[in-house]
Amino acid sequence: MRRPNLGDGAWASPNARRLLIVSIIDSTGNGAFTSASVVLFSVVLHLTPTQIGRGLTLGAFIGLFSSVLWGSLADRIGVRAILLSIQLWRAAAFIGYAFIHNFAGYVAVAVFLGLAERASQPILLSFVTSAVGEQNRVKTAGALRSIRNAGFTLGALLASLALLSPGRVSLLCVVLGNAASFILAAALLRGIVLQNPPKPVRKPKGEAPDRVRTRPAFLVSAVLTGVLSMHRFILSIGLPLWIVSRHLVPKPMVSVLVAINTVLVVLLQVRMTRQTDDATGAARALRNAGWMLLCCALLLVAADGHLPIAPWTAGAVLVVGTLALTFAEMWQAAGTWGLSLLLSPEASRTRFLSVFNLGTSLLDVTGPFIITALVLPTGRTGWIVLGVVLAAAGAVSPRVSRWAERERVRHERPTVAAETTTTP
Repeated sequence: MRRPNLGDGAWASPNARRLLIVSIIDSTGNGAFTSASVVLFSVVLHLTPTQIGRGLTLGAFIGLFSSVLWGSLADRIGVRAILLSIQLWRAAAFIGYAFIHNFAGYVAVAVFLGLAERASQPILLSFVTSAVGEQNRVKTAGALRSIRNAGFTLGALLASLALLSPGRVSLLCVVLGNAASFILAAALLRGIVLQNPPKPVRKPKGEAPDRVRTRPAFLVSAVLTGVLSMHRFILSIGLPLWIVSRHLVPKPMVSVLVAINTVLVVLLQVRMTRQTDDATGAARALRNAGWMLLCCALLLVAADGHLPIAPWTAGAVLVVGTLALTFAEMWQAAGTWGLSLLLSPEASRTRFLSVFNLGTSLLDVTGPFIITALVLPTGRTGWIVLGVVLAAAGAVSPRVSRWAERERVRHERPTVAAETTTTP
């Protein structure tokens, strides 16, 4: 596998190398569980797709309310302690799957897992910043995502072995293997020496603490990046169902398109993080993501079987549409990392990152509904409307990011003045 291009300084860092090892271990276990869990829960626990969906949705809702609490605890107690706690919490949840036998037990474990699952990404991003420094944090996040995609693919291959003979033994192997990956990852994370852990900043007496609700531009930025993360559901739900329902190309083509996406993210995600460390570059990446999503939507319309084109032509159009979707995905991820880290104050970094991540978490709940209930039933019109909305979200991102940057500077001035006053 081609090594992610972190740059000589970042790659030489023991912390960066250990984080990459953690990412491949974590994502391999998750890939195996995600690929096999629905089938195994259906066969072993006799759960219906509706019941499985209810458990996942309930866990996602619980996670919306708990993720900010985890972020606040990380700022108070320390990001390392909370990240390790979340890893062990998730391990305990997957061990719990080994002991359930009905729908009630499934829901209980899904809720328990949801309490920590949604908080893991922003807390990990804060931990990466403290582990590798501000100069390499976005590149390292990109490398972790590249490795995560590779590990997820490896886990899916391992899951295919478990599905050869689906039963309780296979279920135990998948869930306990995933639990073991979290425990091993926690052990490796514990050995990372943080370079610059955030330190609480004292506010002048009588001054209100730094609260997210006093930063409307920050919240608008979070919503916009969340809207642009719709690419995940276009790839996982919209594209396959569009191909199958419209009979555009043979069904195995879906796997080919997903493979194209996976390989490109592994190879190019780090490169796409270039010049996204400042607000201008991050906003430009988000704008590019919006335009690419519009191109993808128009190409899906062009590949519609109702138009007079040959199947091989439709397949070529779908490949180009997948390329546009993949570049949108990489730009959206890089822009989100750069902007969220830049706008989050150091003393409350993890809490602000957790709030920023709520935009993406909300789409986790609403995204499948938007694709299946609004876009696909309306056909070509639905795709065009969705593409225009996503392009508009990207187009306004530069202006909103400039507003958020001015907002950040305005809130930092009292802190700087306080530090100057208290310095001997």
